[in-house]
Amino acid sequence: SNTEECVTDHCDGKPDGNYPTCTRQCEAGFYFTCSNEILHRRMCPKGWYTALNGTRYTAPMLYVPEVDSCQLEASYCTVNRLL
Repeated sequence: SNTEECVTDHCDGKPDGNYPTCTRQCEAGFYFTCSNEILHRRMCPKGWYTALNGTRYTAPMLYVPEVDSCQLEASYCTVNRLL
């Protein structure tokens, strides 16, 4: 994974690997994979969250480049999941 760089709409000159999106698409669970300078948009699976009233619900998890996986929270992509 590449924690320092994000990708907007192309992988020109980028090494192969997963990248966070530079836009608010991260809030919808999107991230990118660059392979041979070709951009592939990926989406994290849904995870279980708990609302302030205790109700459980699912929403897309967020890509975390530091661990190269989708997690319930991501420091660079703040989303209020507490409905």
